[in-house]
Amino acid sequence: MRKHINSLDHRSQRTVPFHSWNCITICMNHREVDLVIKNEIDLERILKFLIFKLSTVDGKRDSGLNIISALNN
Repeated sequence: MRKHINSLDHRSQRTVPFHSWNCITICMNHREVDLVIKNEIDLERILKFLIFKLSTVDGKRDSGLNIISALNN
């Protein structure tokens, strides 16, 4: 989809249904889920929720546990 959008003329690019910053991909063991969230506040909320529930600093589950435990002490 990105290549197609990039190949459009500038006028057509202004009418694309979403932008790259509206998209997130959730990678799981056997699949990837692509989400398009156009509302910036909703996108921020889901990102904060995922960061909190996954205890992550780099997108990998539990990668932030050392930082979290240091902040709690």
